[in-house]
Amino acid sequence: MNYAKKTWPANLEKYEAQEKIMGERNSYSKTDQDATFMRMKEDHMLNGQLKPAYNVQVSSSDQYIVDYSIHQTPGDTTTFVSHLQQHKEQYEQYPDAVTADAGYGSEQNLQYVEDNAIEGYVKYSYFDKEQSSPHQDKHPLLHHLNYITIKTKTVTIVQWGSRCKT
Repeated sequence: MNYAKKTWPANLEKYEAQEKIMGERNSYSKTDQDATFMRMKEDHMLNGQLKPAYNVQVSSSDQYIVDYSIHQTPGDTTTFVSHLQQHKEQYEQYPDAVTADAGYGSEQNLQYVEDNAIEGYVKYSYFDKEQSSPHQDKHPLLHHLNYITIKTKTVTIVQWGSRCKT
């Protein structure tokens, strides 16, 4: 009990300072306080260790890098909107079109693309799961779907073997 009374004020100050550094993140590195611990895909031991890192997003046009942004959040979903906003600040306009994989396919991101009149080709996160046999058995019409293209104000569902007219 005496140990707790003696160390409590100093530890409380230390914990408050650590929470201030961490901000809205779940973690930070003591060696690089701006870095967040993220699970690395290419770990040499293949055991998915957490390491201090940044999430770097890159935009390209005609194979040239036109914009990049650095984020403290591990998931791509939460970087999409701020990356596009940075692009608009730098070029004073949004890109005409955006192509992104399922890691960016959240409802918020798709809504942002639609609200800002950006032609979006963003695969939503459950697309592949919906294409699997067990899911198709529950929804028999899904086996006719080839892909879904998110366009400015509409969702175009293209049937297998047919062409989409835009």
